[in-house]
Amino acid sequence: MPLSPHPPLQDPQPTTQTQPQSQTPGPLLPKPEQQRPLPRTQLLGCGQRLRKRLSSVSRVVGGLVALPGAHPYIAALYWGHSFCAGSLIGPCWVLTAAHCLQDRPAAEELTVVLGQDRHNQSCEQCQTLAVRSYRLHEAFSPVSYQHDLALLRLQESADGSCALLSEYVQPVCLPSGAAPEAELQAALCQVAGWGHQFEGAEEYSSFLQEAQVPFISLERCSTPDVHGAAILPGMLCAGFLEGGTDACQGDSGGPLVCEDEAAEHRLTLRGIVSWGSGCGDRNKPGVYTDVANYLAWIQEHTTS
Repeated sequence: MPLSPHPPLQDPQPTTQTQPQSQTPGPLLPKPEQQRPLPRTQLLGCGQRLRKRLSSVSRVVGGLVALPGAHPYIAALYWGHSFCAGSLIGPCWVLTAAHCLQDRPAAEELTVVLGQDRHNQSCEQCQTLAVRSYRLHEAFSPVSYQHDLALLRLQESADGSCALLSEYVQPVCLPSGAAPEAELQAALCQVAGWGHQFEGAEEYSSFLQEAQVPFISLERCSTPDVHGAAILPGMLCAGFLEGGTDACQGDSGGPLVCEDEAAEHRLTLRGIVSWGSGCGDRNKPGVYTDVANYLAWIQEHTTS
């Protein structure tokens, strides 16, 4: 979205937008008999990507369409005419951005769809779940977007299960801790989402988009010509300083994942799409919540 004139320290610009009123208010429900659980031997662990995918050097802004099953951890969150993305971190838990839910919609208004590749459309492999409750990080700032994360507890079915794991629905791994900056900068990482494919677009991408993005050091990202003092503890920067490749409006809450070469290329959730300045603008890389900074908070609230 175009930015109005601003002072040198720019306010964070969220990546969330409401859907056009002409769109269907919510996703169509997939039929229960269409779920295809995996054999139990394949349900162990996290961060598996069971479908072959095309590699991408493209972008979410004008990005490459992701193959079905390429991002089995991505969650689509719908309420009213609003939309955000999230990441499945366990059968009953989705991690997203706090700013998506800062207006505090009632939990019963929220719907999570897993296994979806086309925005706001039902599919054979989709699973549609209600949300039992959610929690924003207590220190989230709607001004600075620091501590921009929230947990959604999915509503279990009569048999006590939430998400049914399949080749299209798999949890992503959480990091074991903070990675050294040199290791992050060498990592192969991707962002995915249904966000607008160019700045000013009125509609979401029909298909899930993906892009490889490199990390940018906090030192560089905090320089006055990039994001300056808007970069605070608990944030990460990723993208290209020359511009052109970025997460954009509508990708809020979505995943930035990296392949862990030390763990059989398992996919680890390193960032949550938080805020940015424009879409793919020069010297304005995307800013993400640093998941490793909040492991204790996530652990506390998913086990209590």
